[in-house]
Amino acid sequence: MTLHSNIQERKNEEIYKPAISVIMAVFSEPLSLLQESIQSILEQTFEDFEFIIVNDNPLRGDLMRFLDNYKKSDDRIVILNNKKNKGLTQCLNVALKSSRGRYIARMDADDISLKMRLFLQFNFLELNEDIDLCGSFVYLLNGTKTKKVILPKRPNAISTHLIFNNCIAHGSVMFRRYLFSEKKIAYNEELKKGQDYELWSRFAINSIKMFNYPKGLYVYRQHENQISVGFSVEQNRTAFLVRQKRIECLGLNLTPGEIQVFQKFCLFEKVKQEDLMILDKIISKLYSVKGLDYNELKKQINKRVLYYALKLKKLSIQNRIKTIRKIKFI
Repeated sequence: MTLHSNIQERKNEEIYKPAISVIMAVFSEPLSLLQESIQSILEQTFEDFEFIIVNDNPLRGDLMRFLDNYKKSDDRIVILNNKKNKGLTQCLNVALKSSRGRYIARMDADDISLKMRLFLQFNFLELNEDIDLCGSFVYLLNGTKTKKVILPKRPNAISTHLIFNNCIAHGSVMFRRYLFSEKKIAYNEELKKGQDYELWSRFAINSIKMFNYPKGLYVYRQHENQISVGFSVEQNRTAFLVRQKRIECLGLNLTPGEIQVFQKFCLFEKVKQEDLMILDKIISKLYSVKGLDYNELKKQINKRVLYYALKLKKLSIQNRIKTIRKIKFI
């Protein structure tokens, strides 16, 4: 696509009002957590937005009443009630189709956005026309304990990291509307879990630039009720397919057996000692790919190699080092 057509697409964004559409899907979240989440958006310093909430649990009367009361209290809130349960992926596409903003911001129903989030991301995207998606660093909240998570910041580092694992917090993102209205990109409705990782990987394959704002703007709550708990098998299955597709697009030409070894490597799973030579071959191929961020690639590889070095318990320290050094990238 030419630079001129990209500029024209972004000029088309100016016809959309309000500036931002915040989209959220709700299902089984406790009302106390949902209230915190909704309030964190309504109390943003940036006020030119609509807040689209998709109710995916039509049989839950308390949720219906709760959302209806919120809608009456703030006219920026739009409630979409599904007639039957559709799942998160379809709900997000429903919200996208209903949105009017020129930017789309995600929000999860049990998390918290810090007050300056929309303002900072909106202004960043306004000032950086080559960037199409802006996430942020996040805080992990587990009970009373909070931990800040530093993520890759620049587009090339993000694209490279995505070969191994997801590095963009789904609920933290804001992206340009034209990705969906003009490029016709949407969430893959065949996926129930990991739909965000699959979407970001598609962005990377299509050279869509992504950025993580280098401040913690989003609080990700870890608790037993969240939707991701209990879906690890399905999430890993999606991640497997995402990595496999990315490997193909990078032209690595790996055999099914080599792909299996690389998948284990990405997940820090146990590999056989004889697999080290296979990893050597794979990593050599990765280093030969033009356009990747060398520093991020080296970082992702080396932290896994060090992990495996510590796991070779049957060997002496000296033999562990000798074995790991068989892999050229150390």
